[in-house]
Amino acid sequence: SGYLRVRPCLDALRREAEAAGAVLRHHSEVRAHVNSSESADGRPGLVLADGSTVQADRIVVAAGALAAELLPAVVARRPLTVLRRVLAWTDVDLRDMPCWAAFAPEGFFYGFPGNDEGVGEGVSGCKLACHIASDPNLAWMNDASDPRAVEREIQPRDLAPLEDFIARYFPAAGKPTTAKTCLYTNSESGDFCIDLHPEDERVVIAAGFSGHGFKFAPIIGEILADLSVDGRSELCLPRFRIARS
Repeated sequence: SGYLRVRPCLDALRREAEAAGAVLRHHSEVRAHVNSSESADGRPGLVLADGSTVQADRIVVAAGALAAELLPAVVARRPLTVLRRVLAWTDVDLRDMPCWAAFAPEGFFYGFPGNDEGVGEGVSGCKLACHIASDPNLAWMNDASDPRAVEREIQPRDLAPLEDFIARYFPAAGKPTTAKTCLYTNSESGDFCIDLHPEDERVVIAAGFSGHGFKFAPIIGEILADLSVDGRSELCLPRFRIARS
């Protein structure tokens, strides 16, 4: 067992993509997608924030928390819910500590050993977070009904459950010194949603990764490539389909 260092992983994937001919367009916000039946030349497209449209023979939409906004026809068939989560780091650098997960009365918590990667300048140490809280009074943790307007600033109440958990189970770790928000896009079952668009087979969907999709990126990418080229993939489980059997 172990964990993935996100930044080196992303850098490696970018290099591989560009070597294969991909053109990366950073900071190009997608506002909508156009089905094949709606375009003049019968090809699907993506409408960007500047009003331009990028078209291709096949497109893959992997929009994370904005999947519901961009893919209403998909969400109508396979509901997706966006949840707000808070990740925290302590200043104790326990590099020899293993990855851990705890099913405690307070909920499902997890963490990673200390490393120097962090999520920004000066951020390091042991990372931990609450994946699922048991306490119904912590329902505010889930508030992300509008992903574009979600509360990004960390509030004292965000840290309280993590501080209580640390004090009870990892007292030597001390209090969190840094915290960040992230968004989960959950399906009702927790299974991924990977399939062809129900109204356009030229559009491939990847959504609903429910907070644990990154580590599966290589196999997910292979499935998406299969679906884009062949319209099917032997690696794509039936439970991932939009219309689950």
